[in-house]
Amino acid sequence: MRSHIIDTFQQLPPRRKPGSRLDKILNLDPGFRRGGKQILILDNNQSGNIFAIILLAVILFAALVFVFSRGLDTGATRMTAASARTNASDVISYAQTVERAVQKLLQNSISESDISFENGSVTGYDHTPAASASAKLFNSADGGGLNWVDPTTGQTPASTNKWLFTGDVIVTGQEDDTLSELLATLPVTYDVCIEINKQLNSGIDISSANGTLSVTKFTGTYADNATIIFAPGAGVTSGCIKGLITNGTQSGEYTFFNVLIAR
Repeated sequence: MRSHIIDTFQQLPPRRKPGSRLDKILNLDPGFRRGGKQILILDNNQSGNIFAIILLAVILFAALVFVFSRGLDTGATRMTAASARTNASDVISYAQTVERAVQKLLQNSISESDISFENGSVTGYDHTPAASASAKLFNSADGGGLNWVDPTTGQTPASTNKWLFTGDVIVTGQEDDTLSELLATLPVTYDVCIEINKQLNSGIDISSANGTLSVTKFTGTYADNATIIFAPGAGVTSGCIKGLITNGTQSGEYTFFNVLIAR
């Protein structure tokens, strides 16, 4: 009898502490113990570990997004700077091409008043009196031999802006501050303006505004009007100013200029 009692006690399940993991499992619904849906039971330490892992993943993801966005911003800035350099260089190059063509006409005994900017793209340059083929800068093999080129969107702030050639503006620091110069002008964007002055080392301070200078297209007459004037600095023949040189069709805040003939 005694041995039977001892065998019976040995077959009993081990004691469990109240609140232990075993206690939780054995107190579940009987259907669970018989193979029903399993329920994941986590103690406090396990829950804390998983929360820490999730929080770390969120932090790492946020850091990755930040680094990636900074990379995009840096790339965009570099692209903008590179575009400004290219556009500025193209504007300067075209103006210098026109200047060389003007000097060619002068060397061919065409007077400064007889030079014609008539072209097949922009109206309003019909010369008075009518210009000979040898006096025309554009579309004439006998003259300057140039083709009219419209500015690109990256160069100028408005698609309606065109190159403007005028004889109405006095640029101080040239030969005679009472006489107008023959100019090539174009409204440009702020970034292109900055880059133009940098490439030309003009020293022009664009924080000083020149306002709006209302001019006409050159058709053979120089205004020599002391009220249409700006001062970029002694001897500065090309650069960008804060101000708009317009015949009424241009728009913008900054204007590139290149002296074609200093008078």
